[in-house]
Amino acid sequence: MDEIRYDDESDAVLVALATEYAPLVEAMAETVVAEIQRELDSAAPSGETYYIRRAAHDFRAEWRRNRREFLMASYRAAQEGTVAPQGPARTRATRTYIASAPGQPPASPTQRYRNSWHVSKVVRRDDVLIASAFSKAKASDGQPLGVYLEYGTTKMRPRPHIRPALERARERVRQMIGDVGDL
Repeated sequence: MDEIRYDDESDAVLVALATEYAPLVEAMAETVVAEIQRELDSAAPSGETYYIRRAAHDFRAEWRRNRREFLMASYRAAQEGTVAPQGPARTRATRTYIASAPGQPPASPTQRYRNSWHVSKVVRRDDVLIASAFSKAKASDGQPLGVYLEYGTTKMRPRPHIRPALERARERVRQMIGDVGDL
């Protein structure tokens, strides 16, 4: 009697499919990050105006620039026989910062929050490929800062920026999947 033999190749097929579609999954997560960053960039804050201390290297760089411009103007005035300026322009130790109003995407004077958004590597769990868009930024209590900004706290009203970005990213992802064809 002939023996019937069955070789299970399903795992090899899953690995091949995962290899083929991993770049697409990663591109989808990168789309989400790009949309969140675009949402943060598009914000024109209209909240309170604050004065914040400038970094020492920014202060020194501006002081040097003002001093150099003063010396050049003094030199030109001496060459041309005109009146020399009284002194270099004032260098301020603070700069203005306009915060976001409730309902607007959060304003970031340093761009740290915007730049904290990343994409994880694609992983396979069973027959699902996963790539996450996440922010490394943490609040002072160690919780993710994005959640506090998106939904607000008892002391701060929400600054929604993730949900609107996800809606735009959803449309772009649908286009990407349409380009690949039916999965």
